[in-house]
Amino acid sequence: MNKSNLSAEKTPQTQQAKPSHKALQAKKHKKIKAMLGQYLRQKTECEYLYEKIRNKHEDMQTLKAVTADSVGRHGNEVSDYVEKAIEQIDGLITYYAKMVVQREESERRVLSMIEQITDPDAYLVIYLHYIEGLPFSEIPQRLALSERCMWNRYRSALDSLCVCQENTAD
Repeated sequence: MNKSNLSAEKTPQTQQAKPSHKALQAKKHKKIKAMLGQYLRQKTECEYLYEKIRNKHEDMQTLKAVTADSVGRHGNEVSDYVEKAIEQIDGLITYYAKMVVQREESERRVLSMIEQITDPDAYLVIYLHYIEGLPFSEIPQRLALSERCMWNRYRSALDSLCVCQENTAD
């Protein structure tokens, strides 16, 4: 058999068994984006928890002020609310402390990962989006780049991170 006959014998099943380079690259990019996005999600959750703790603390102070005034209350109704608020705050603080540790670990991993990007613009695109949380729509203006250039830098950074991940996996 010659080469032309071999290529004609390829079936759709054998062609599908081998994913294209583009499909593999997209899968690698997805993995890198998930790793980068984990830090931003943890950072956002920590900020939310901090705000929730602050609001609960303010609520508790208000309840304490209510119990300190001279108006009569029915039983221990207000003091029960204060105690419940304190318990909620303690639980939130414990959870917040765990989240802060996780966020700091993720931040160290992500920063050491993106420091391997050699193109300064590509580095900044990744840093601004995944560390600072800036939406992609604001990055071109911030870096004085066209939108197309920003997306090219972004893909270049992801490619670079994929290569770095492959090298560290070996």
